[in-house]
Amino acid sequence: MAALLGAIAGGAAGFWLNQSRLAAPYWLLLVACVWWALSLPWPWLVLVGAAAASGCLLAIAKWRQRPLPAWRLPLDSIVMAIATTLDTIPRLILVVAIAAGTSVAIQGMLLLLALTSWPQPARLVRAQMLRVRVLPFVEAARATGFSPGRVWLWHALPHAVQPLRAAFPLSMAGLLGLESTLSFLGIGLPPNVASWGRLLAGIRHDQSAWWIAFFPCLCLITSILSLYILSRHQSSQP
Repeated sequence: MAALLGAIAGGAAGFWLNQSRLAAPYWLLLVACVWWALSLPWPWLVLVGAAAASGCLLAIAKWRQRPLPAWRLPLDSIVMAIATTLDTIPRLILVVAIAAGTSVAIQGMLLLLALTSWPQPARLVRAQMLRVRVLPFVEAARATGFSPGRVWLWHALPHAVQPLRAAFPLSMAGLLGLESTLSFLGIGLPPNVASWGRLLAGIRHDQSAWWIAFFPCLCLITSILSLYILSRHQSSQP
């Protein structure tokens, strides 16, 4: 999930930079979604009102057969600003602060880890997209008359996500260690869900029973080392 979100965000930021334009109805929907996400007053009323206004604007533009006004969307600046903000806060502290204050289910923990882990894949894909977007085959796709969205999705993005082949196992290893740390601290997953971190925490009840911590620790170390070896293998391939 983090790799998918990072690939989409970083690929879009690197392809369109700050040059994309967004029509007025989509600006209304974007502002309404941000309003709803921030839990500001009357979120559903604002969202429904923005959807109705957007539909009216689209109907009027179709009736008058004129394009809607469009304003520049600084997509690259927005994505990089959010990624930089998340990188300035230690991920463990951020996840602990969110997970400790709420009762998080398995799906919620997956979503929380994904939303705090996408900046690194986004930076890799964005850097690769800056190189891919000016290659001859992308320029040829533009010259044939394909829409920018089609050029981005079918021609540029498949080449821009190649660095994730080596970064994906490393991200998995980091998330595995982070989830085990949270479970060891008793934060995150429900008590009825098995976790190597929670098994490691069992040593607190009987410190002489070394095998309680040995086998979960062995499994965790073996998994992380295997992911690092897989990442090196992927990065060595052309």
